[in-house]
Amino acid sequence: MAREFNSALEASRVADELYKEMKRFRYNSDLRKMHKNLENMIRDLGKAEVLVRQTHKDARYLAQKQEVISAIDRFEKLLLVLALTE
Repeated sequence: MAREFNSALEASRVADELYKEMKRFRYNSDLRKMHKNLENMIRDLGKAEVLVRQTHKDARYLAQKQEVISAIDRFEKLLLVLALTE
């Protein structure tokens, strides 16, 4: 169910798609906070990508990428639950 991405730019596009889906529901501050946190995680992932290019050490990047993937997956599941309950 989680969407695949290879870079922070692609992850940002996925987050934008999720934001568009999120706007279908009535205002929910928790959703907005989760989306903002996801955007912050993606920004940090972009910084880690730059470090990988500079140092060729990708352990931190891979860990952050897994965190972003799981956050996107949780957010998608939450949106699905909201869609089913409305």
